[in-house]
Amino acid sequence: MRTISKYSNTIEYNIKTNLDASGVAKLQTQLRQVEAELQRMQGRGVYTDAQVKKDLANINQIKNALKSAFNPSLGMLDSKAFMSALTKGGKTLQDYAATFNAAGTKGAQAFAT
Repeated sequence: MRTISKYSNTIEYNIKTNLDASGVAKLQTQLRQVEAELQRMQGRGVYTDAQVKKDLANINQIKNALKSAFNPSLGMLDSKAFMSALTKGGKTLQDYAATFNAAGTKGAQAFAT
């Protein structure tokens, strides 16, 4: 039988995060897929050149935010720096959601992830 002291100075955290290098790599792959889908849709005449350029600029801003917020020495993404970089241009998460949703199912899945 195991007894547990009433007073303990130990706290255990079980946190699962995708902010490590593998999660960032997966997000970068999804961003490339969204870019490719947007370009395919432009080629089919679904979106105007101006809309595609705007959406691709949003994707590039996300890529740059990922690059600047990732700390390679820790192997982790600084989520505060990432969100700060995303909102720096006055954009909201709804703006980015619209960009991802424009790419169809792949984009919606990437944004949800």
